[in-house]
Amino acid sequence: FNDPNGNFDGNLNYDFENTVFYQNILTEGNPDFKDPSENQLIIGQESAVEGLGNLSAAALVPLDILGVSRVSTPDLGAYQSIIFED
Repeated sequence: FNDPNGNFDGNLNYDFENTVFYQNILTEGNPDFKDPSENQLIIGQESAVEGLGNLSAAALVPLDILGVSRVSTPDLGAYQSIIFED
């Protein structure tokens, strides 16, 4: 996050260096988004977050944002991974 004008100085929502707020984030690895430039953030099967979801949380929210089941092997995020069609 780059804030060259300091517009967010002192705003805790943008203090990404503070490990109290951001302890378990993934900053490395391929997200394998379908087409991020077109805001298609569905993840593919090569995503670094595939299978990293919490089973207990998935039981409480059993469907992803598109209605796909996430109860057996949940992925992190709003979408379950899919196979991208060429």
